[in-house]
Amino acid sequence: SNASEMKANEPVGVSWIINGQKLNGQRISYTFDSPGDHPITFIAQSQFGCADSLFKTVEMDESPLVAFNWDKSCDQSPTQFSNISLNSGPDSIYFVWDFGDGATSKEKNPMHQFSEVGEYMVTLVAVSTNGCTDRGTNTLFIGSEPIAEFDMASSCSGEEVQFVNKTRNTFGSIDFIWKFGDGSSSGLYAPRHTYNVNQTTIFNVSLEVISSNGCSSEFNKSIQIGVEPNCSFTYVQSKEDRQVFQFIPDVDNYAKYTWLFQGDGVSFETSPEHRFTYADWDYNVSLIAETEEGCICNESSVELTTSWTASLSDRTIVGLNLYPNPLVDFLYLELENAQEEFFIVLYNSLGEKVEEFGLIKLGTEVRSIDLSALTSGVYILELRQENKVAIYQIIIQ
Repeated sequence: SNASEMKANEPVGVSWIINGQKLNGQRISYTFDSPGDHPITFIAQSQFGCADSLFKTVEMDESPLVAFNWDKSCDQSPTQFSNISLNSGPDSIYFVWDFGDGATSKEKNPMHQFSEVGEYMVTLVAVSTNGCTDRGTNTLFIGSEPIAEFDMASSCSGEEVQFVNKTRNTFGSIDFIWKFGDGSSSGLYAPRHTYNVNQTTIFNVSLEVISSNGCSSEFNKSIQIGVEPNCSFTYVQSKEDRQVFQFIPDVDNYAKYTWLFQGDGVSFETSPEHRFTYADWDYNVSLIAETEEGCICNESSVELTTSWTASLSDRTIVGLNLYPNPLVDFLYLELENAQEEFFIVLYNSLGEKVEEFGLIKLGTEVRSIDLSALTSGVYILELRQENKVAIYQIIIQ
C-alpha cells in the first residue's frame, strides 16, 4: 500500500517494481510464484518530476498445492480418497474436505459413503500453520453398483448344474464373469455347467459383476460334487426259514437305501432282513442308494428263489413283445404263436403297487394298456402265471 505524503490535492504518479516487473497503481495485487525473499521497490513521482523511492524485502512462505484422486465411485461401497497435495515448507498442514452432499472430513485420506447415484462437487482445502491456503475442486460421479449373488444346489458328477443369478441393482449394461473352480468360466447371465469327478470334490465358484460405469462386486460360494454310489449287494438265506434273507450292501455308509422286493414290500434299512410271502418262488430284489449330495445309482438287482433246490427261472416270456419302451401313453403287448393268460400288476421304483390290471389274455392280437395317467419315471411290470413270474422294466416319459 502507498503511504507517501504530499501536499493536498497534488497528483502523484506511483509505480512498483517486483521481481523485475513494473506495475502501476496506488494499490496492486501480485502473486508470487515461489517462496523466499522477494525485493519490492516503490516509486512516487510528483507532477513536477520530483520522485522518491522505497525499497523493502518481502519474505513469502510456502503455500500448499492441493491435489487429490479417488478409487471406484459407487453407491454401495465407500469411496476412498487419496490426498496427493504438496507442501515442501517446514510448516505443518491440515485439510478440510467437502464431499458435496453435506458431509465433511478433516482426515488426510478419508473414506466416504455416498448414498445416492449422481454428480457431486468434492472440494479439498489445505491450510498450513503460516496461514497459506489452497483449494481444489473435482466433479465426482457416483454410479450404481451391482450386488453379485447366486445360488445352486449340490450335484453329481456328469450332471448339469443350473446356476441361479440373484444379482441385485443391475441398472444399465452389466458384464457377468463366472468362474466354476475347475478352470472353466462363462459370461452368461445364468449358465449351466457340468462337473466330472472321480471322487466327491468341493469347488469354489465365483461371480464378478461389472457395470458400464466401472462399479463391480464379487460373490463366492462352494459347491460339492458327488459321485454315483455303488449299489452292488449280496444276500444270505436263512437256514431255518427258506423265505428269510439278509441283504448286505457292498457300501454301508450312504445317506439313503431303498430295497425293492418285487411287489413283496420295501425297506429303507441299510442291511435289511426280509421274509418273502411265498415259498418256492422267484423274486427280483433291487437296491437304490443315495449319497449326501443326492447322487443315485442305477438300480442294481439280483434274482433269488425261496426254495432250497429250485434254480432261478427265466425272468422273461419267450415270444412276448412289449413296445414302445420308453413310452408316452400306451404300452402294447403281443405274444407270438400262443395264447396265454397273465395276471398283470404295475409297481413303481419303490416296489409299491401302482395299478393292478387283473387277468389279461395275450396272443397274436395286440393288447394295449393305458398308462397316460402316470407320471414319468421307471416302473416294473409283473406278469404272473401259476408257477412263473416275469418282470419287465418300462420307462414312462
